[in-house]
Amino acid sequence: MTDKAPVYAAECLRKTGRVRQSRQILNEYLTHYPVDPEAHIQMALIARKRENFDLYAYHLRVVMNVWKDSDPDYKPRLA
Repeated sequence: MTDKAPVYAAECLRKTGRVRQSRQILNEYLTHYPVDPEAHIQMALIARKRENFDLYAYHLRVVMNVWKDSDPDYKPRLA
């Protein structure tokens, strides 16, 4: 099981406007867990806020690829 604390901390930082710190935490986290969908959702939200729509789309594509074969009844925890 993955320790999600960094992802949740990054979410809190993002929501309080500390986007740079959030992005740094998520980048480090994604070096260890490159297909973690929750981390990619957070990165997508940061990219959208910065109006970097190419990066936004990239992170959402990763999420969709990870979840494409998942249980259809699974409800992810989204921001």
